Amino acid sequence: MRVAVAALIAGLMAGAHAGGDDKASGKDKKAEQAFKEWGDYFVGGVWTTTNAQGKKEEIRYERILDGAFIRLNWKIGDESREEVYGIDPATGQWTFWGFDSGGRTYKGVAEGGKAGEWTYRAAGHGKNGPNSARTRDVKLGPDEDRFEIQEMIIDGKKLPPEVQVWKRKK
Repeated sequence: MRVAVAALIAGLMAGAHAGGDDKASGKDKKAEQAFKEWGDYFVGGVWTTTNAQGKKEEIRYERILDGAFIRLNWKIGDESREEVYGIDPATGQWTFWGFDSGGRTYKGVAEGGKAGEWTYRAAGHGKNGPNSARTRDVKLGPDEDRFEIQEMIIDGKKLPPEVQVWKRKK
């Protein structure tokens, strides 16, 4: 897992040095600002909730590689997921790459909307079929967040929408 993440990050860094970082459009600046605000809010402490299936969930966010990326470690019961968020130098978009303990991989795009709101769209594949998600975070307070699962398909099976309230423990 760590080798895959390291290879992914090395590839992104190579893209940045190959000229991808000269895309200083307004859209890129908006993505960078949204990514910064998102990181400033979520990094630090442990975020927890209980999902609709009664499973405890826990997320830790940490800045890596001099703050250029944020790694998310997500545990859902006995399952786990790693995600790496950053600005893709090839597109200027706020992008994330994910890997889970079921062998699934996915890539997505995140965007900031109103202050304290962030949306995510992802697609990928696992051994048992396609995966996709459309979700949103809404900041409720300094240590409380509403996570809306608007659409979720795992291994080709559509799951029902769900709303979770996450709380941070410092």
